[in-house]
Amino acid sequence: MGNIFQKEYFKEKKGQVTVFIIIGIIILLSATTVIYIRNRTIEEKTAVEVEEAIIPDWAGEVEPFVERCIQDIAIKAFKKIGEHGGYIDFEDLYLSGSSFDIDKDNPTESDAVSFSTETQDPVAYWWYMESPNNCHECDLTSIDPPFDYIEGQVNRYMNRELPLCLNDFETFKKRGFEIDAGETDTGTKINLNTVDVTVKRPTEIKLGDKKANIDTFKVTLDLDFNQDYIAASLIAYSQINTMFMEDLLMHYITVYTLEPDPKKIPPTSSMDHREVPVTWKKEDVKKRVRNDLLGSYIAMLQVDKTKSAVRLLSPDPDEQGLYDVTYLDILPEGFEELEVDFLYNPAWNMYFNIRPGSETLKPLTTRTNDGGLGLLSSPITTNFYEFFYDISFPVIVLIKDNSSLKRYGEDGYLFRFALEVNIRDNKNMHLWKQEEGTIGPMDYSGVSLSLQNTQIDAEACTEVEGTEKWKCPIDNEVYDEMIECADSCRTETEEIIDPTAIPTLFCDYEQRISKDITIKTFDAKTKDPIPDVLITFGCGNYRKCPMEATDENGIYTSPFPICIGDGYIKLEKGGYMARYLDRISISPDTSASYSAELEPIREKEIEVVYINVTNLFRIKRMLYTKSGNNILNGLYNETPHVDSGESLDYRIREWGHGTLKNLYVTAYHYDIYSHELDLNQADIDLIKDKLKNHIENTVDSRISIKEIEHHHDVDRTDVVKATKDAMEAVEYALSISKNPMIQPEEQRDLLPISSTDRTKLEDYHKILKKELENIQFIKDYDLVSDSNIEEHRNKANPLKEGESVTIAYQKIKESIYEQNIPSVLVQAEYGGSSKIRLVPGRYNISMMFMDDKGFVIPAQGDYLEIDYTPAMIEGGELTTKTRAWDVEKTKLDSNNKIRFYFIRIDTPEEMEDMTGEFGMIEEYSRRYRAYIEPEFLP
Repeated sequence: MGNIFQKEYFKEKKGQVTVFIIIGIIILLSATTVIYIRNRTIEEKTAVEVEEAIIPDWAGEVEPFVERCIQDIAIKAFKKIGEHGGYIDFEDLYLSGSSFDIDKDNPTESDAVSFSTETQDPVAYWWYMESPNNCHECDLTSIDPPFDYIEGQVNRYMNRELPLCLNDFETFKKRGFEIDAGETDTGTKINLNTVDVTVKRPTEIKLGDKKANIDTFKVTLDLDFNQDYIAASLIAYSQINTMFMEDLLMHYITVYTLEPDPKKIPPTSSMDHREVPVTWKKEDVKKRVRNDLLGSYIAMLQVDKTKSAVRLLSPDPDEQGLYDVTYLDILPEGFEELEVDFLYNPAWNMYFNIRPGSETLKPLTTRTNDGGLGLLSSPITTNFYEFFYDISFPVIVLIKDNSSLKRYGEDGYLFRFALEVNIRDNKNMHLWKQEEGTIGPMDYSGVSLSLQNTQIDAEACTEVEGTEKWKCPIDNEVYDEMIECADSCRTETEEIIDPTAIPTLFCDYEQRISKDITIKTFDAKTKDPIPDVLITFGCGNYRKCPMEATDENGIYTSPFPICIGDGYIKLEKGGYMARYLDRISISPDTSASYSAELEPIREKEIEVVYINVTNLFRIKRMLYTKSGNNILNGLYNETPHVDSGESLDYRIREWGHGTLKNLYVTAYHYDIYSHELDLNQADIDLIKDKLKNHIENTVDSRISIKEIEHHHDVDRTDVVKATKDAMEAVEYALSISKNPMIQPEEQRDLLPISSTDRTKLEDYHKILKKELENIQFIKDYDLVSDSNIEEHRNKANPLKEGESVTIAYQKIKESIYEQNIPSVLVQAEYGGSSKIRLVPGRYNISMMFMDDKGFVIPAQGDYLEIDYTPAMIEGGELTTKTRAWDVEKTKLDSNNKIRFYFIRIDTPEEMEDMTGEFGMIEEYSRRYRAYIEPEFLP
């Protein structure tokens, strides 16, 4: 998916969710502050940016004509932005600058949801699950665009559409006007209450011998986009931080399902004593959730302190409680003129799953107890209902600003954006992630539900001597019939069962009513039986019971509890990786045998080496700095001047400086008749043309990199190209320059050059040659070359004294039932010996480099000196994002050592190195993934 502004809130380690919730709140506050401060600044600046041009009366119609076009296009652009959640057109790569995954028919696997199910009318998600719906490790993100991105879209849209609207001023030309206009350059500023659109388009107007010029046009829209955007951001951040819609959904599901009802949906926790338990069809449940629940409760959502909010009241406390939870207090004062509505369309396709069960949903367990009187008492049937919902669906938030764009006859301004609601195992994604996904018991803290259980104790009736009557010893009542006495002679007591106690019933020994199940365990490496393997049996993700252990022959045989649907067997023993057998269904007549191999944990020696990745900012400074010596300026630069159309040839000779200029002037004045060198005019012309090409490349390179001031401005392609262009220019200059050390009679086809220039070129060549050998300068299509990979891996450097690397590794789960395995740390240091414990499988690896010597970055401008001693620096990632490490069984068993490669970026010299290159480890790990693949050694 195209994630332009991706914000990843969920990481793999337990406990980090809380941290990110706090960060989210900070983002919420800072975003609001920045928006207001930024726009106050803009409003002050814009007032002085555009000077009003004095336009004669005869040309006075041109300016309003252009401004009407600007106004119409700007309104159209912002209306489209409002329709699509901040984007003019998802499919227009020129405007959006990125590609998106838009699936109208499957909105929960898309970057946007289509407002209409009939047409492609996407609305961007400002919070949604980026991972597939069936993910085990799920990432949530957003593509909410920031202000500068929205302004940039409008600028590009205006630059493209304005010439079409003006139609080359045909209406004026028919009246005798001559109008010539230059290129369109638009600047859009979103202010505190308005939007300014300033278009620089030099326009020369002639009528007869009269002439006028207009350079800049400005339109101010009465659109308070700032307010609408802030309201949207606050609503989105509230959903991100509190997940209020997920909590509301589970609240409604709980209330809607307190008692099992075949006409409703399965409860999350309940119990009854029906002889025939309630069942449901999965597809019917999905329809009821979509139509009855979502179709009703989403439309009831209201935001306090907005124009459309009306608090509903009811004398019924339960009904009032339902109204209260849909009245959201998430906006501060200041948005009272906005209308906010939440839209859910039942026609949208939703992701839905419910467990346990398949197409028919039944209670997890049914327990029948004999009352004690054999045939004289009825059996007691107890059904336990515990169902777990996985639901994902979109909601579109509509913000209506009735006060904006009134000046232009518009009916206010509408901004809409989408949020995706995600429930897994009856939990919002914060709670689900905190409990490590589907592993672990259900959290009942939010469910106010108690289950009633009736215990019946029957007493045997006795016959009254000498009569045909029967007496109950409990109350001494006498009954005419034995059946009547048996039915009445018993006590009933009621007790309240905590739902959390229900799973223990599953583990009662008398619940093992299947036929014999046999489990055989073997060592995956030696194939020998494994004794004393502990066995756990689980049903779904909700109940699990310890069984016993395998005998000395690695065998265990016993009846098992009943689990109709999705059971699993866990096998574990010290020194082995736990093994899971899943998709197991056991009924009373099930008899089965399972064989399982457990992988022994192998211990391998490790060594660590690094591949140097040069610092792009250092290369940029080497090529060009605003002041001081640098390669590009040393090759060629020009004295600042006003370009009045002179040829490059003239500019080089008159304004140029540097070694390339000196060579060019030598060639320009070269006298082919002097016979000093054996060059003809064609040779000279070719040399001049090639020098001009290299000069142009040098100028272009300086332009492409001179504006790099922040780490997010760095374009690796520009820096690499500039370096290679500089090297080509140096090599060509050296190839045609006359070397004073060579005897004149031995020189052919060379131009004279000063010893100073030659020394400079040779120094440049030495510097650039060394840099270009770095991995950073391998062409994209050569990155997969086996020879390149082998060359750079062979040149990898070992650790030096005072250096160490910490490797964090975590095996990726192969089954949803596996527990999340915590990361394991192993440290390799200079002169030391370290070992790693592994089994075959896929691993996430992260490496952290520690240098005891550290480094110091001197004070620069507003930045104080930084003493980073010792220095701890990221060294690379082998994860599911970059490509996890696949440990093959054959390699693991046939080798004794593993060599890990990590990425080491040049020691930072300035602050920009810290904020720039050091934040690109993930990108470099992805780009150079083949180069840092761990290597098995004998």
